[in-house]
Order: sequence, then structure tokens, then C-alpha cells
Amino acid sequence: MSVLVSPQGYNLSDDLFISAKNAFIDSLPADTKLASNFGSFFDKLSELLDDYGQKLPRFQEITNLAQGKCSDGFRSTLKNIYMDLFELFTAIAQVFTKKDGSLQSAPIVAWKLSWQPFHIRYQNFLDRLQKHTIAFDDERKFLQLTVAMESQSLQEQHHQLTKEYFALVEESKSRWDTNKRGRIIRKILPAPEPRHWENCPCN
Repeated sequence: MSVLVSPQGYNLSDDLFISAKNAFIDSLPADTKLASNFGSFFDKLSELLDDYGQKLPRFQEITNLAQGKCSDGFRSTLKNIYMDLFELFTAIAQVFTKKDGSLQSAPIVAWKLSWQPFHIRYQNFLDRLQKHTIAFDDERKFLQLTVAMESQSLQEQHHQLTKEYFALVEESKSRWDTNKRGRIIRKILPAPEPRHWENCPCN
């Protein structure tokens, strides 16, 4: 390696090496942070997809089971969740595409993803989605309570009707037993002889 000597007689190669080393060391935290942001982006996105990949079928199942009982608030919050997800995924897609719809170059995508953490980049979307999810959960609990109360009321009505039915059956059986007993008695006991003397002219 050639040695650069300054007019003052100092060895510039050592100064340059030390400066370069210091610059490299100073840049490590920033590079590490950028790499961390890049990796966490896909981790957070994967968690989000997995979370709502499980929730959405349950949302739909609740809606199907509660046909005719869903309030306007229930339907509105569910619609908001779908809209939030659509807007969030549209914003995420913009990272990977240009304005004309073509794919963005890999270095630019990597730079975009590395520059800003996922939760900061999409904070507004995530906050709105969480708000609507909580509201939907409240509506779901209210709906389940309403269905449970209606079910209990139907069970009580069924129980009352069952009691009335068996009471009617018992009453009918009792009347039938009485009539049957009367018929049996009439068959067993002889009919009373007519008392002709009561009609005798001598009286």
C-alpha cells in the first residue's frame, strides 16, 4: 500500500483508515435499524393477515347465524372493518408498485420498507381498524346476549306449553277414567228392578 505523506509530514493513510473505520462503526446502528425495519415489515404484515384471516370467517359465521337480528350498528361496524382492510392493503400495495401499476424496482422497495417501521407507516390505518374491531366486538356481545335472551324466552314458553299439554292430557285421562269407571259399574251391577207396586191402582 502506498503511503501518503502530507506536506507537514503526517502519515495520511492511518488517518484515512481511522476515519473510515469510525464512519463505518457510526453507521452500524442506522444500518441495523434499517435492516430491522425491513424484516419487521413482513413479520407485522404476516401477523395482521393471520389475525384477520381467522377473524373474518368468524365474523361471517356470526352474521349468518344471526340473520334478521343484526342491528344497523352491527352491519355498519363490520362494513367499516372490511373498508379499513381494503384501504390498508391498497396502501401496502403502493409500496411495491409504481403509479402506472407496474412493479417497483427491488432497491426502491427495500428502501421504502427499511426507512419506516410498519406500525408507524400505517399507524392511521391500524388505529382505525382496531377501533372498528373493538366496536364490532361490542356489537357481537350485545347480539349474542339478545339471542340468548330470546332463546331463554322461547325455552320458557316451550316449558309452559309442555306443562299445559300434560295438564290437559291428565285432565282428559281423569275424565276418561271416570267415564270408564261408570261404564264398568253399570256392567257389573244389575239394573234396578222396576217397582210395579208404586203404580198399583190400589194406592
